[in-house]
Amino acid sequence: MYEVCAVLSVISAAFGFGMILRMGLRESDEQHFGSLYAVTRSLAILIISIFPLLNRSLMLNLMTAGLMTVILVTDSYIAFNAGHRKAALCCAVLALLELAALAWISVAG
Repeated sequence: MYEVCAVLSVISAAFGFGMILRMGLRESDEQHFGSLYAVTRSLAILIISIFPLLNRSLMLNLMTAGLMTVILVTDSYIAFNAGHRKAALCCAVLALLELAALAWISVAG
């Protein structure tokens, strides 16, 4: 289950990065700075989410999965309020999967 949790974190971060990148390419010049900020944030999260796969640290895996759950719930809320129902649903499903994997790995240790 360790690998499942780590892979879910990478998939979640990659989805968020892709979503931000796609939205950022559509924005006007006035919003470009905010898009660049969001892209760098998402890229950093994507890079950090890869580390539990590389060094097999249970604590790092738990921290990454927990943070990804919070980020996904927040992204789902933002996407829902912005009218992006499909993105909100994807974020919510990924958050639930991440939370289930997090609970499983916490109990199984």
